[in-house]
Amino acid sequence: MKELIALMDKVKTSGTFSVSGTLPEILPGLHVKGVGHIGLPLTEQQAKALIQRSELAPFGRGEETIVDTEVRKNWQISADDFELGNPQWNEALQAAVDQIGKDLGLSGCNIGFEPYKLLVYEEGSFFVSHRDTEKIPNMFATLVVNLPSRHTGGELIISHAGQSLGRPKRLKKVRFSCPEFGPRHQVLLSTSVPIRFCGAWPPELRYPGQPDAKVSNARGVGP
Repeated sequence: MKELIALMDKVKTSGTFSVSGTLPEILPGLHVKGVGHIGLPLTEQQAKALIQRSELAPFGRGEETIVDTEVRKNWQISADDFELGNPQWNEALQAAVDQIGKDLGLSGCNIGFEPYKLLVYEEGSFFVSHRDTEKIPNMFATLVVNLPSRHTGGELIISHAGQSLGRPKRLKKVRFSCPEFGPRHQVLLSTSVPIRFCGAWPPELRYPGQPDAKVSNARGVGP
C-alpha cells in the first residue's frame, strides 16, 4: 500500500486529486432490504428505519478491522442489502464518472465503478482523517454520492501534498465527491446519507507507475 501511494505521488498529470459536482435531479430508486423504498429528501422516520437496519461502520487498523466510535462514528448497510433501481439515475452517474475520469487526468480510459456501502451519518457522526485502501482490483478512487436529506455540517475535507479541499454537503442536491486513492480525508460532524462507490481501472490496464506485481488488499476505511 505504501509503495503504491509513493508511486502515485510521483505521477505527473494535468488532472486534480479530487473532483466534485452535482447530479441531475433524478431519483436513484433506492430500495433497502427490510426497509423498502426510500424517498428523497430523506425523512426523519426513514433515517431512523435505516439506522435500525444498519451496523456500526468499522475501519482498518493494520491487519485488523475494528469498530471504535472515537475514530469513526456512523452506520453502514452493505451493497448486497440495497439497490439503485432507476436506470436513468445510473446513466447519469455513469456520465458523471466519465467526466470525473477526464478531470482526474485519465483520458482514454473506461472507468468501472460498483456500489460499496450505504452510509448513514446521524447527529454527532464523524470520521477522523484517514486514507482509503483497496476494496476491488485496480481500485484508484472512491466516489461518494450524497443524497438529499435535512442535515447540518458534514463537510468532507480532502488533503494531499499540502493542499486541502472542502466538499460541503447540500440539502436539495445530489452531490458527488471523488478523491483519488492516495489523499487523506475526513468527515466532520454531520447528519447525512451518502452512498459510497469504488472506482477501478479496467483489468487490462495498470495505474501509471504501478508495478506489475499486484498490490495486496488492505482492510479498508472510507467516508
